[in-house]
Amino acid sequence: MAYNQDIDLPAGRYILVVHDFNKPPVLVNYEIPFPTTVTENTGTTAWIKFSNFLYESEGIPTNLKLQYQFQYTVDNATGQKSEWLNLGKPVSFGESTGWEPVVVNKTVENSAGTARIDYRIRLIGPDGSDQGNLTLAGSTAGSVVEYSDWWNAQIGRIYHHCFAGYRFSTPTVSVKQFGVQ
Repeated sequence: MAYNQDIDLPAGRYILVVHDFNKPPVLVNYEIPFPTTVTENTGTTAWIKFSNFLYESEGIPTNLKLQYQFQYTVDNATGQKSEWLNLGKPVSFGESTGWEPVVVNKTVENSAGTARIDYRIRLIGPDGSDQGNLTLAGSTAGSVVEYSDWWNAQIGRIYHHCFAGYRFSTPTVSVKQFGVQ
């Protein structure tokens, strides 16, 4: 048997995150009811929950607070992007934001509404100061890069972005995105 941990599961809707075979799983509350928006014609919002399961190396969770940020296209004709916006508050290892709204500026007017959203992560110091972009192992041996990613989001959808892996060794860190029903 690879994993044997006891846990009391409270009432409600949760996801169990197994991040270490020697420790109990972390419960991420799905905060029912999910956020909604009522519109006459179309909406402009999707919701993201960000969870931090970054390890510095095997068995060593990060002691860094991470601020997940997003950027969206403001003007589809020019490609102008918004400023970087915080997605919730900074989170420590094993913590998650709430369901945070992101702007979805759809590119096809008569559609369900999908758009690209860019993401980055800022490091937050113990004093609350911004310490710059998160760096991690790149795809080339020995390289270090700033974390950045993008995902398509659809109006009215709810997504969980689970940031997990090792910062400077394999398996390297990445975001696992899954939609919530």
